[in-house]
This record gives sequence, structure tokens and C-alpha cells, in this order.
Amino acid sequence: HNMAAGDGLESSVQPEPQEQREQIVPDVPAPINVPPPECYITPDSLYTLLKPAAEGKPAPVKLLDSRWVLERADALAAATTDAERERLALPRRQELERRHPEAYLSAEEVQALPTGKDGALAVGVVSHAWLEVSHPDPRGEQLVRIAALIRKAQGGKLRRQQPAWDVDPTIPPYQPLPARVGLFFDWASICQHQKAADGSIAIERTADEEAAFRAALESMQIWYVHQKLFAILVTDLPATTWAPATRRRARRRSTRSRWRSCWRRRSSPRPRPTCRWCCGCTTRRSSRCSAARRSSPSAWRAGSRATASTLRGCSPTAPRWR
Repeated sequence: HNMAAGDGLESSVQPEPQEQREQIVPDVPAPINVPPPECYITPDSLYTLLKPAAEGKPAPVKLLDSRWVLERADALAAATTDAERERLALPRRQELERRHPEAYLSAEEVQALPTGKDGALAVGVVSHAWLEVSHPDPRGEQLVRIAALIRKAQGGKLRRQQPAWDVDPTIPPYQPLPARVGLFFDWASICQHQKAADGSIAIERTADEEAAFRAALESMQIWYVHQKLFAILVTDLPATTWAPATRRRARRRSTRSRWRSCWRRRSSPRPRPTCRWCCGCTTRRSSRCSAARRSSPSAWRAGSRATASTLRGCSPTAPRWR
């Protein structure tokens, strides 16, 4: 602050001009769009995102048909070369819509899916690490694992679908999933950039695709914590992405134990997935994925032996198909 000429230390500080004070006031951004609580309970908030804002525009979100996903996973499992697996891996949403429109459920088909107890929807979200900056699952390895879990859940073969699965005998087992469910994969459900191997954008979203992407991104958290949906959380990386020493140890395990390790927490150190490029954003880690790994026991999650009693009070992310 400038002192007036001839003033002593006791002199008052000259006030700054009004325009200068206004310039230093911080420019506070508008508050983040936070959906009201009912959006996490009622299905209307989800159905709205499945419909385009105007005719001829892309919908913010498209859900994959589980029957198509299982067929594609079977083709991936039967592939014998990496080149064939890369060809069968899920492309970004825009390309998948163009090549295989039958892979998606329409908004009307989603609304017509069966509902479980308390209005649980036959819709689930899938959360897994992105293995490359340009593609979350370039060889379809995670899709094969997810499809195997869906088949087990549909057949009632998961541990949490067995009687007395929890230490609390009052917790009933999960009921089998319907034969047809809608699935949310961020890579294939919302409009994405096409990125090169180094992370640079090779093909940008169009203006309409960008508007749809932003609409989906503003309400992304609804899908992962909605009370009427189920969640599939893959908390282990495929063996091909592990460090060499870990990969050698994995090869010494039997196929059965290696599969079981995907669904149970182990005391030995294991590589943890980091969703570094989820949703097409540039953040190095996704807060929603780390939150999803702490989600409720209603979610079918890879790498956890937690029971309903030990996780009670966590955020609900899956319906009670009971």
C-alpha cells in the first residue's frame, strides 16, 4: 500500500480505488450441477438420458444389449490371435452404433425390461480399468471376464446367490439376473473421441456428439450409485497387463484358482487398477471408480470377500433381485 507524503507510521493507509478492488475479487465459477436426491432412486432420471434432446441428435447414453455382449465375448474367447481379438474388441460408441446397431437397446426396450423386487431394474453398470489411453480393453480380455460373470449371475451360481452367503442369516441371497439386461460401458455407451496410441485425438467428437457427451458426463454419477441398478466392478487387471514377475507367478496357478483370484481379496500384493483414462476425460484417475470400489455389498465386485454386514452403510449401487 502507498503512504501519503509526509505521513508517519500512524498515518492511515490510503484506500484503493473502487475499480481496483473489483479487479481482485475472485471469479467464482458456477456451482457444479448436482442432481437432486430423487435422481438416484427413480428410473425416470435414467430413461431421460436414453433419449436424444432433439430428433436426429445422439442420445447422451446408449445401453448395450447383454445378449449381444455375450455373443461378442464368445467370439473373443474363440479367437486364436491378438489381431483377431483386436478386431473383435468393442469399438467406441459412434463406430459400434454404425456397424452393429443391434448391439444397443432402445429407450423403449430398456423400459420394457423386467423389474425385480422394490422396482429394481434389469440394468447394470460395468466399471473396469482402462488398459490403454486409446482403448479400455483393446483385446477384449475384460469383456470375456465380465460375460462369464453375467452368465454366472443369470444361472444363480455366484457365491452371493447361495443360501447363508453372509454371516448375517437375515441377509437373503441375490436372485438370478434376467436373461436380458441393459449394460452401461462408458466406452461404448457415451460418445468418445478416437485417440491414437500416444493419447492424441485422432478423430474428435462432432458438435452434436460433444453436446451428448457433456450431458452424459454431468450425470455420470447417477449410473454408478443408483439404487435400482446393479454394478459389476472389475478390481483386478488381466494377466497380460501384470509385471513380468507377477505374470510368472500367475502362470503357476491353475485355471480355477486364477479365476477365483478375480473375485476374492488376496493378502499378497497384486497390481491395482487405475482408471487413468475413463470416460474419455484427461484426468489421471477417476474418483467415481475409486468410490465404486468402496461401494455397497449389493455390487458384484472382483477381488472382494466382504459381506453385507461388514459393508453395511456404504453407498447402494445395485438392486436387490430378491
